[in-house]
Amino acid sequence: MSNALVTIFLFLNLSLNVLFASEKDYGKLTEISLQEGLTKFQKEAVSSSGFIENLKAHTDKSFAPYNFKFRSASVDLNNDGFDEVFVSVQNLGWCGSGGCSIDILINDLEWIEAGTFRPEYLYVSDQTKYGLRVIYYETNCRSDIDETICDLYRMEPSSSNSYVGGQTFLVAKDNNAIFQYGNLTEIILENGLDKKQAREVAIGLEEQLTELFNYWLTESHFINGSGPNIDFKVDFSAASVDLDNDNNDDLLVRVEHSLVCGVGDCDKIDILLSGDITGIKAGILGGSKHYVSDKTKHGLRYLFFEMDCHTNIDDEDICDFYMLEPTSSEKYSGAILVQKGRKVE
Repeated sequence: MSNALVTIFLFLNLSLNVLFASEKDYGKLTEISLQEGLTKFQKEAVSSSGFIENLKAHTDKSFAPYNFKFRSASVDLNNDGFDEVFVSVQNLGWCGSGGCSIDILINDLEWIEAGTFRPEYLYVSDQTKYGLRVIYYETNCRSDIDETICDLYRMEPSSSNSYVGGQTFLVAKDNNAIFQYGNLTEIILENGLDKKQAREVAIGLEEQLTELFNYWLTESHFINGSGPNIDFKVDFSAASVDLDNDNNDDLLVRVEHSLVCGVGDCDKIDILLSGDITGIKAGILGGSKHYVSDKTKHGLRYLFFEMDCHTNIDDEDICDFYMLEPTSSEKYSGAILVQKGRKVE
């Protein structure tokens, strides 16, 4: 082979390697979580941009058009020190089979509706184009035996103030989801409550326990039941876990009473975030086996649990694996199925 052909071959080979490497090089990704509602800043953004007026103009009045519900996030997309807004309308008429779309409002001299898309997991990269950060998102996510796979898309801006008309293309099909569980630690609930846990339960679950007692008293066992039963016995199982890394334990507690447990075991656990004075009821954790991750969002650690467990044909124990994702510093999402038929570790 001549020197010229060798040079061309090496050049083409290097070019191809760079091409394939760049497709895998997503930059440093930051996951974006949409929270319920709008902050004062975000309300100003959707109002001054004409976004609300546009919603009103395209909403059938029979669907209570002005009672809009939103999820949102603020992220600096052009590295100018000022946040842009991701906003998603949650009303039924604005969501489809692929979920609820997300609009991006970019603050330059005015608020601009810069793009619309439907992700399941959303990330911004430290890569930029036209001064705007490149966006990646995962969609069409599903379980594949023991892992979650998604189609991964890259969304590039078309100018310094818009993603509309920019390239959006598939970069990885059937790709292992970028989302990872982190290092998981199993949570073991012990019977009974210590003094501190009892205080947190009395504060955080006061309404729930009062409602349970009133139902037992009037409707179930004592007054209107088949026979008087004055033994109102409630048991608890609990575990103390620091969920927000503030060196103060938070509480996972299961209320155990025939009225709340039904035929089977009690499978619902309340999450109480401890404070100096009050406890905040932060969510419900289900299932039979529970884990806490070192991965955090909004300062809270992710929680996972196994449920609907059974033995497969190979005599292996498998369960559906669920995630509770923090939606703020004081609240978790509802259960999200992240793996169906996961082998129990």
